[in-house]
Amino acid sequence: AKKLIHMLTRGRPRSVKMSNAIARGSYDACSYLEPRIVALLAAQVHSSEKQLRDYVLSVEDILGGKPEGGKNIQILEAIVDRLISKIVRIKRPEGWVAYAFFSAVAYDSKQKTLTISLHPDMQKYFLNLRKHFTLFNLWEFLQLNTVYSQKLFLFLKSWESEESIEISLDELYEIMEIPASFRTNFSIFRTKALEKAQKEIEQKTQLRFAWQPLRQGRKVVAIRFLHQQKNLEHSNSTETSNPNSGIIPNPLRHLINLVPENQKSEATAVITSALRNGTDINTVRNAILYANKHAKSNYSAYLNKAIANQWSLPESSHPEMYTEPQFTSHEELLQKFSSARYLRSGRQTAEIYNECCNIYGRMLFKEDIVDMVMTGKAVLLDDNMQKL
Repeated sequence: AKKLIHMLTRGRPRSVKMSNAIARGSYDACSYLEPRIVALLAAQVHSSEKQLRDYVLSVEDILGGKPEGGKNIQILEAIVDRLISKIVRIKRPEGWVAYAFFSAVAYDSKQKTLTISLHPDMQKYFLNLRKHFTLFNLWEFLQLNTVYSQKLFLFLKSWESEESIEISLDELYEIMEIPASFRTNFSIFRTKALEKAQKEIEQKTQLRFAWQPLRQGRKVVAIRFLHQQKNLEHSNSTETSNPNSGIIPNPLRHLINLVPENQKSEATAVITSALRNGTDINTVRNAILYANKHAKSNYSAYLNKAIANQWSLPESSHPEMYTEPQFTSHEELLQKFSSARYLRSGRQTAEIYNECCNIYGRMLFKEDIVDMVMTGKAVLLDDNMQKL
């Protein structure tokens, strides 16, 4: 797989910049090859370009290294026919606007390339992107093999600076290109599209997220997505190298790991909210163990109640679970980060920020850093820190 991705991305930047409007837009993709073409095209756009040009894509890249011939040529011809008539719908506060995506698509059977001309209306969405853009890893994106995972990946990456984002179910259906047959019942959408997309994204990319259904009465009307930080390999090795040490690198990760697998998505929001509100880590930990044993239905609601009431099992029932973990102090991490701006370069400061996030959890640590910047206790020293 790594050889294939290296081949597909040779000579191209790993980091691709795409307008948020395109990343969140809907263009009725009928095949995972169509979002792949858009990503490969965006990777060819240079920041210095003043006007659109013709963009040449390798058919080999588009097909993922598969041989060109037979059925694949038929698939390619069908895609070209769809591309030339492709419309992208971009959301606006008052509604939406539809644009023609491409003005011409030419196939060269000898060179085995597609030459694509973007419609002039697309210029503002591809050139001189100084704000309102999405950065993503091309290597990762090219590994996604369903429209659902591709579109959800881009949507979440476009909101990566936010800790959480809420979106109506109808709007999410449009963005993910969900067919009408999956929209009749939330459980169908959940099992056929959302959960499968999440599984593929987490298997093949660095993006980690949880989600929570939002209801009106008993009906799910929206989804809340919460960004999470992926565990680093050295963090995992630290945690498993000495299991009896009592030192757990990431409290948030540790707590979520205690939750039953089929409840993690919804429970993550409850756990994160409790920690952000200052609830003691062991109080949350005990409540999770209690909910694991006593919750009969609606696990996340029961867990929320268990945390609020500080319910816990008798220590004698699970003595091995109640060893006191030696969590790194939040205040110590903040002090370490604050001192870094006086002693180190901006790049090194960014590395220390990431180290602190891996210990305490990015979602919980990031807001404190923002507060420090706003109050003058820390500064953003260079472009590396601007990403924070």
